[in-house]
Amino acid sequence: MSLELLRPFWLLALLPLAGVLWLLYRQPRRQGPWQRLLPPAFQPWLLQEQQQPRNRRPLALLLAGWLLAVLALSGPALRQPLPGAPQPAPLVVVLQMTPELLARDLPPDRLTRVRYKLADLLRQRQGASTAILLYAGSAHLLLPLSRDTATGSNLLGALSPALMPTAGQRADLAVQQAVELLQRSHEGRGRLLLLCNSLSSAEQAGIQRILQGGELTLDILGIGSSQGAPIPEGSGFRRSAEGAIEFSRLDSNLLAAFAASLDGNYRSLTSDSSDLQALDLWQPGGSGRASQRWQTLDAGHWLLLPLLLLAALGARRGWLLML
Repeated sequence: MSLELLRPFWLLALLPLAGVLWLLYRQPRRQGPWQRLLPPAFQPWLLQEQQQPRNRRPLALLLAGWLLAVLALSGPALRQPLPGAPQPAPLVVVLQMTPELLARDLPPDRLTRVRYKLADLLRQRQGASTAILLYAGSAHLLLPLSRDTATGSNLLGALSPALMPTAGQRADLAVQQAVELLQRSHEGRGRLLLLCNSLSSAEQAGIQRILQGGELTLDILGIGSSQGAPIPEGSGFRRSAEGAIEFSRLDSNLLAAFAASLDGNYRSLTSDSSDLQALDLWQPGGSGRASQRWQTLDAGHWLLLPLLLLAALGARRGWLLML
């Protein structure tokens, strides 16, 4: 259990407090009606001086009220682990969404098999934070980090390379966005799963640069087969500039070596759940990478109770300063 401030910048509101207290302390005593009517030269002879100590209680109450208000706004919170078994670590799935997914070396085609695989993954990770990112020439968030896996399952049916606004293949852009997503939501803790059939040297260099020095590992699930298949385009197949039909193949050796260089694991996509089980993406405590769930409780509202008691004193005559 630890104590932290959710909105620490509110502590800057304590800076004007010293100046306000000094001005109020140096403020001259309030004059009575006779002091305002008689000239100052006559006052020592006609008025009896009453030496009364200045009431400093409103200043003390102002100090206490200001401190309580600023502390309440700064959001003091208790961070404590939730009871029970550790939950699976947050997972961001990075999916290649290029025309290569339309190849039919995995019947009926790669895209259909990927949809089934992600549906299986979301079903097994029900209750664990999962996000899905798509990439081609640019990266786009399909499902934010959420435990609502039903929403993600409903979105899978609409997946298509035609949805991507930019042609190309930039897995590094998607990995960068995935890392930022985990940093914002889970302080950089979690796992990354990349689904693709190949990576260019530029993509590999970019991903290594992004993950270098961090605690995140990258697991890879290969899509396709080593024999490959032509890429559908229009009523035929995609052709090179020389007119040859282009084939898309799974480069499993390259992907496995690249995953190992990042302390990750590699598996090729299968028709059953053996690939996901080997990657251990949902088992609590799997591979020693399951994260402990924490609960943060904002306790700032409890400081409003003594602040209300101090504010009630502002109704007393002479203490309107408390308002």
